Amino acid sequence: SQPLDLARIKAVSKGLDATINDVLVSAMAGALREYMIAAGNDPSLGDITAMVPVNLRPESAKIELGNQFALVYLSMPVSLADPIDRLAATKHHMDMLKSSPEPFIVYQILGAIGALPLDLARQATTWFSTKASMVLTNVPGPRAPIFMTGVPMKRIMFWVPTPGNLSLGVSIISYAGEVMVGIATDAGLAPNPDRIIAAFDDEFEYLQAWAAQQ
Repeated sequence: SQPLDLARIKAVSKGLDATINDVLVSAMAGALREYMIAAGNDPSLGDITAMVPVNLRPESAKIELGNQFALVYLSMPVSLADPIDRLAATKHHMDMLKSSPEPFIVYQILGAIGALPLDLARQATTWFSTKASMVLTNVPGPRAPIFMTGVPMKRIMFWVPTPGNLSLGVSIISYAGEVMVGIATDAGLAPNPDRIIAAFDDEFEYLQAWAAQQ
């Protein structure tokens, strides 16, 4: 995507009594709904489940090596036609996950899977991936510009890994006051990821206009 001003997103989230993450995830749910409709699918038949990595590393250990994250399942409310209803549903689902012990339980399970023989570990990974249709993650990047050989980096982007046979990955990252969104798809199933990005921009513009009226 083109970069979004983080200050704009903060203003929208404040105006709608939501978090920045709520606004971004809700806009992505709306974008996926529009893409499904354009592809001839009926989003009212059910929501999409996203696999979301959750950081469990304490701030005091942020520079230590190794992974400390869990995977949780988040319902993307594509079945809801109204953007404000989607935002409310997204906020509800995110709040439920924040107060749930699920991330810590899954972290222990992932640790046990890592100790299994390779074939069994692959089977377990596949089982996890069958519970979702996509992977979505929002990563807070550096707040100030970083430099490489004295040259400031204008933008940064990453691509979230997609375990098993998942065919859609959504990467969101903030950097130096801007937010960018990346879409990785299986070209055989979703050959036009640029349309998802365009729909995401439209969804955010709608939420911004609504927040300005509050």
